Amino acid sequence: DAIRLESLAGFARDRLGNAWVVKELAVPIAILRDTGDRGLPAVFRGTTATGQSLRDHAVLAEGRLFRPLSDEIVVGAQVAKALQLHTGDSAGIGPRQWRVVGVFRGSNTALDNEIWGDIDVVMQASRRTHFSSVLARVEGPGALPGLARAIADDRRSELAVFDEREFYRAQTLALTRFLHL
Repeated sequence: DAIRLESLAGFARDRLGNAWVVKELAVPIAILRDTGDRGLPAVFRGTTATGQSLRDHAVLAEGRLFRPLSDEIVVGAQVAKALQLHTGDSAGIGPRQWRVVGVFRGSNTALDNEIWGDIDVVMQASRRTHFSSVLARVEGPGALPGLARAIADDRRSELAVFDEREFYRAQTLALTRFLHL
């Protein structure tokens, strides 16, 4: 599904004509604090440099982005603060040790509770074989409805299309309702 997407009209393209489409894997994790207190909820995201560039509101505050096909990670500001992680530190996630090469700020969004690494390495480490999401930039605001229709009309696909802001707004609302029960 994700590979067919890149050929659809409606996606913004880089100067080489490649669609701004990034296949990602987001794995929910709980990071245990050194004190043994309950875990910090976080997301371990497999992505690419393009994935970072598509998130304009996430900027590196320290260090650099991870290198492809490496055990390097960048951590969100809240994860870095909670675990006192800095560039050059090592972090155990799952059975692996990862080297922190950067810290990013997500403008006080859910991204601040994320850890990013190379998509191929994160998929291998988490033993996953399928992407969980696709992040893309469309040609403009008017392109999203047509693109969503094209994807919905493809009977081979089980994908759903969301505007990123609306997706996170709905997620926040659902969590708020859950917490206030």
